[in-house]
Amino acid sequence: MRKDLTEMSIFITGATGQTGSQLAEYLIETHQLGVSKPSDIICLVRDLKKAEFLKKLGVQIEEGDLLDFETIQNIMKNYEIMYVFHFAANVNQYSTFQELFPPNCTGTDNMLDAFVSSKAQWFFYASSISVYKGYLNKEKIQVFDETSPIGDINPQKDNYYAVTKRIAENCVRKFSKKYLKKNFVVTRLGPIGGPRDRIIIPSLVKVLPLPVPKLIDKGKDTFSLTASRDIARAVVFLTKFDNISGEVFNIVGAPVSYKEIFEYFCAYYYRKPPKISMPYWLFKLFIPFLIVIRKIAKRNVLIQTIFSEAALNYLGRTITYSTEKIQNLGFEFKTSINEAITSALLEMDPNRTMVKANIKLKRKDKKEKKSKISEFISIFKKKISQKY
Repeated sequence: MRKDLTEMSIFITGATGQTGSQLAEYLIETHQLGVSKPSDIICLVRDLKKAEFLKKLGVQIEEGDLLDFETIQNIMKNYEIMYVFHFAANVNQYSTFQELFPPNCTGTDNMLDAFVSSKAQWFFYASSISVYKGYLNKEKIQVFDETSPIGDINPQKDNYYAVTKRIAENCVRKFSKKYLKKNFVVTRLGPIGGPRDRIIIPSLVKVLPLPVPKLIDKGKDTFSLTASRDIARAVVFLTKFDNISGEVFNIVGAPVSYKEIFEYFCAYYYRKPPKISMPYWLFKLFIPFLIVIRKIAKRNVLIQTIFSEAALNYLGRTITYSTEKIQNLGFEFKTSINEAITSALLEMDPNRTMVKANIKLKRKDKKEKKSKISEFISIFKKKISQKY
């Protein structure tokens, strides 16, 4: 470990993921929180092979994982860190409780122990909207805000991932009550979209060409997909306030219909938007069969994602997460769902080879682009002639 750098200010876990990496990029671009150069940011990385883009950014990379308390403690001691952003977690839908608990709970506890023993002042914990009680209930319409009750911490009674996030939140809450001179903030994040998304957007791309109905009740129900860029902006925004320690904030994008989401994907791949819809009552009849498929294909990422407990319960329902609390402080969400999806697709499949395009639509799009270019050139020539 390098000990000659004494002006480090930011420590990020989960930096190879989409949220952590977006935060690093955002801070480098905007020079906020005292970041004057990329090396002012330290990233804890478990797999160095996934950190190539971080190396290109110029951040400091420390190899280790959340269970390696000695490494975490040394980082906190050897660098002048002011802000800790803890994004790392196991989010795999097929993981067992025994696989989820160590990184999500023990790992968070290790981060907190190292934080309170250091000079750092801010600790941001990335939790999840899955912690809310009733998150997987059957009600057609649900609304959650930060005052809504959270669910059980018994893994036999609820979703494993949700349980580990609740346990970790309780841990953060205990530390915030004990260490009053430091700042602890919990952010509850919804499904995230953007560059380096390895779960939601790749799964939807694989579903797109499949000959199955993609809409339930004509796709009119809504889904909240949060742009990773807005999450980065939000956590940096919250550092402006010195009276929010122990507080919880929902950071969830505006609801968008399933019909619109598929339209964005289809527009990128030059395909006609799906029209075939399945009524919700009929879809419900298939759920037991889909659950059996999920149990059989325990390690298939696509099946575990699209047939996960959360996904099956989201479909056919409208769930809204209030963000009034952070918006009342002055924060604005600026990245649209379309921008988040498109940016992820441009990184993942820039040549549009993963899904076969509709040639007619592709040609039409090219003609429209040529027409716009010709129009621009015509206007430009007209302005030049008027000038001279």
